[in-house]
Amino acid sequence: MRLSGNSSSSTGPLGSLIAVASASVFSVAVYSIVFRPRRPITKNRDDIEVYTKGTERNKRIISSATDLFCEPWGFSNPHFASFLAQVRFSPFRGQWGQKVTRKVEHLTTPAGCDIEVEFVEPKESGHDIPIVIILHGINGGSREPYVEQAALHIAAEKGWRAVILNYANMKILHEQVCSLGGTSLLDGGDLNYLISYIRKSHGGFLGAVGFSMGGAKLVQYLIRTREHCNLDAACTISSPLDFTERNDTVHKPEGLVSRAYHFMITASLKLWIVKNYNELRKHPKVSASKPFRRTSSGLLWWIQSNKVTDIDDAITIHTKGYANLNQYYNDATCLDRLRDHLHIPFLCVTAKNDPFVPREILPGHGEAEANENMFVVNTRIGSHIGYW
Repeated sequence: MRLSGNSSSSTGPLGSLIAVASASVFSVAVYSIVFRPRRPITKNRDDIEVYTKGTERNKRIISSATDLFCEPWGFSNPHFASFLAQVRFSPFRGQWGQKVTRKVEHLTTPAGCDIEVEFVEPKESGHDIPIVIILHGINGGSREPYVEQAALHIAAEKGWRAVILNYANMKILHEQVCSLGGTSLLDGGDLNYLISYIRKSHGGFLGAVGFSMGGAKLVQYLIRTREHCNLDAACTISSPLDFTERNDTVHKPEGLVSRAYHFMITASLKLWIVKNYNELRKHPKVSASKPFRRTSSGLLWWIQSNKVTDIDDAITIHTKGYANLNQYYNDATCLDRLRDHLHIPFLCVTAKNDPFVPREILPGHGEAEANENMFVVNTRIGSHIGYW
């Protein structure tokens, strides 16, 4: 059913997590370019569609999310909104940044990988305060403005602890291991280890928020762990959950803007390959792929590859044992399996004008009705991580 209405009631940590997710996604930027009155975006308008199964618990959770959303200047343009989310100044320079501490730690997994984790927490906090894990996008990190803004909402406003997983900075510590970190949709060992690591000493509320590809990795964790999931709630923001050929943005980018997005992401991934070149080539199947050939075909790959699918076709499918791209992307498409095996409250926030998530693959009423733990929020604006 589709729900609407306003209330200021609270539903404990779960309602607070959804409120934090909403605030971190839609709150107005501290460093707005133009100051002018903003039109509020409410659940009573066509700006936001909220879908969930009509249980009493779900109605209480939805009613706790009040009119937190505003439309800043220029955000009706999806490309401007996405661009501004990437280039704004660090919100840690403001007053909120003075209320928290941040530190980076490195954890070594049993598989021999070094994962980088950044902790953001209030300067004065209790031992067992709620924790929210944050996963960045495919070419991001803990210093991305949208990640920092979410961490500050969690730590400074809510008084909780934010834990940012820098999965793109994963390091391989011995020759038998090759993990692609941020380039693989199915690589969830780092997240699984981090959650288990936190659970050893934390018995309180533990949630997770994933942006873009970080959300896709989070969903893979939920599918694999099912009823054994160690999270209490999860949220994805601007995350495509369908990578089949229905997703034209991935398989058939058309127009100058779409191709430019692919080019920028691919360039970032190429830099990541160069940075980890010696470690990646230790994998026998990777060392024989085009990017690692010292031939004319290898050189042409570096010059001509300009889509994300080129990276996956050249490297990712080989390390994961897939025969082709379609097999890999079909396995990474997880909405149906998530709907069938979801055992914790899950919030999926996506904008209808997201250039990376076509409207045809947006979850909606059907997915929400199939599982009482599914909460789907589709917004009129917001672009790709363009609202925070």
